[in-house]
This record gives sequence, structure tokens and C-alpha cells, in this order.
Amino acid sequence: MVYWLIFITFFKIGLFSFGGGYATLPLIERDLVLNRAWLTAEEFSRLVSISQTTPGPIGINSATFAGYTTAGFWGSLTATLSLCLPSLLIIFALYQLLKRVTQKKTEFTHAVFRYMRPVVVALVATAVYSVGKGGFTNLGSWLIALISFGLVIFSEGNIIPIILTFGLVGILLY
Repeated sequence: MVYWLIFITFFKIGLFSFGGGYATLPLIERDLVLNRAWLTAEEFSRLVSISQTTPGPIGINSATFAGYTTAGFWGSLTATLSLCLPSLLIIFALYQLLKRVTQKKTEFTHAVFRYMRPVVVALVATAVYSVGKGGFTNLGSWLIALISFGLVIFSEGNIIPIILTFGLVGILLY
């Protein structure tokens, strides 16, 4: 019975937590500490500390630790798998839908993908802006970025030498 409760609890957390592993922590705390009393506040604090220091995503680490604390190895396995299951089911359903839509190759399908490209470009540009806004402090950093960008565009796919070279240039200049 406890495994079923663990499964339902972590499946629900996996289904409703958007925004990465840290978004799962308040849901885990609410369900495990406040609603079910499977963990004390001190144990939850320890769970967060251990989950942050171990390799891997914090949400998965938290589920694994909480499941183990609650019901041993099988509780750990149940919590981890049930946290991941909603994402896997959603991805599989979207894949099946996309596969059916793209097989028809209608004008609508082509239009959807054509208009999705600018959105993807905008998302990538936003990520570039977020990462780069603190990195361009002087003319040298701008030159490194522009030259390496040009080299990456015209390279034959092997960008590792470019990264290593400009990493070394950055170390020498700063």
C-alpha cells in the first residue's frame, strides 16, 4: 500500500512541476512533510542538502532520497520512476501526435513548422542574451565572441579547437 501512495504522490509531483528540479521541491515538501508526514522538516532540509550535493538533477535526487527514507530501496525506485513517468508519457504522446501530423504533410503542417522556426530562433537568442549579458565587458570580449562565431559558422563541424583556442586567448587576456 505504501508503494502505491509513493507512486501516486510522485506521479502527481512529476505531472505538475514545471520549471526544472527546483520547482519540484515545494511540491515534495507540501506532500511529504505537510500532507503525509512521511518526512519531518529537518529530514526535508537534509534531503535538499544531500540532493544538491549529489550528481544529477535535484528533483530526481530528492525523489530518490525521499522514497528511500520512506520505504527503503523499493520506495526509492518507485518514487524515482513515478516522478519521471509523466514526462515520459507526455513526450511519447507528443511524439506520436507529431509523427501522425508530419506523415500527412499538409500545408498546415508546413505552416506550423515554418512559423515555429522564428520562435526557436527567439528562444536561442534569449538564451544567448542571458548567458552573454555579463560576459561582454570590453572590446576584447566582443572580438573573441565575433571571431569565434565566424569561425564556428565556417568550420567543418569540428569546433573543439575553436573553443580551446579562444578559451586560452581569454585566459591570456584576462
